[in-house]
Amino acid sequence: MKLQKQSTGKQGNKEYSKYVIVLPSKAIKQLEWNGTEELEYEIEGKKLIIKTK
Repeated sequence: MKLQKQSTGKQGNKEYSKYVIVLPSKAIKQLEWNGTEELEYEIEGKKLIIKTK
């Protein structure tokens, strides 16, 4: 699993970016996700919990 920062554009001197979490295919198969799920998240201390809505 990896966290990646992606540049989304630049306006004047300000650069905009977003972050993407890359999940291994094995994890997606185990979760039985197909790529169209709407997800939500919770933060507990320093843990990020991602789940389907």
